[in-house]
Amino acid sequence: MTLNRYIIRCKVTYSAFPVLLAELFIFVDKYQIVRYLIIVMLILGTLGATAQKVLVVEKVGRGRYFTYREGDIIRLMTNIGHFRIEEEIVQVNDSSILVKGNYQISFRDISYIEKVYRSRKGNGILLMIAGGALVAITSINNGLHRNQVLDPLFLSIGAGLAGTGGFWYSMGKRKYRIGEKWKLKALDGFLR
Repeated sequence: MTLNRYIIRCKVTYSAFPVLLAELFIFVDKYQIVRYLIIVMLILGTLGATAQKVLVVEKVGRGRYFTYREGDIIRLMTNIGHFRIEEEIVQVNDSSILVKGNYQISFRDISYIEKVYRSRKGNGILLMIAGGALVAITSINNGLHRNQVLDPLFLSIGAGLAGTGGFWYSMGKRKYRIGEKWKLKALDGFLR
């Protein structure tokens, strides 16, 4: 039966659309239909999405940057009055940020931003604990076996671990001076 006979028969029954749709599905590959449906669902899913402004601190001329979003804790020093602020970001505007307590801080008024690297601090504490535990366990073991209590080899290894942990802990917080090297930007929908 040809397509014209279907249309003629559908005019009599007043329902041409379902027959044409069925005829279309016969000539189109099933995988193409699935692809089109997935694409349509993805497009419809992104219609309700909105972009959130993000505060980006970037190094000029380099690819280094880090971001702050609404709800993140920020540590900074202001140029005017030299106030140290450590608060949660409530809103990021085009040229300023609003922190908890309704403090509006302009990008021009920020002297430096402190970035806390929690993994470095945590690893530093872990290494210091490991160095102390190594010395303590070997001292207890040597004392039980009536050997020299403080073995110089394990004492130097434990001190090295504790020193490395202290160094890592001290590198867990860095200050980035805003000016010629580091710039502040507010971007819409920035992805990491």
